[in-house]
Amino acid sequence: MVGPRKWVKDQDLMETINIDYSRRIAKACARNPNVVRLIQFSAAGAKIDSPSLDLRTKFKAEQEVLDNFPNATILRPTTVYGMNDYFVRHWYT
Repeated sequence: MVGPRKWVKDQDLMETINIDYSRRIAKACARNPNVVRLIQFSAAGAKIDSPSLDLRTKFKAEQEVLDNFPNATILRPTTVYGMNDYFVRHWYT
């Protein structure tokens, strides 16, 4: 799971984080014969014409992953949280 910890408004940085890293991981997985499943965590609402830079780049990342690892599974969750993350800490601090 790769992503910015804070809201990023810089398009180049957002593209690097969401698209380039996803592409690199998918290519590496495709080259490794031991990888049988790749799961890409995207986001609910990811689409090419979204007004959100994050959601646009998440959609482009999905396409890059599928181009490089066609059998990848794309998950589009809403809020994801777990122990010691920023979402949970917000409610307990």
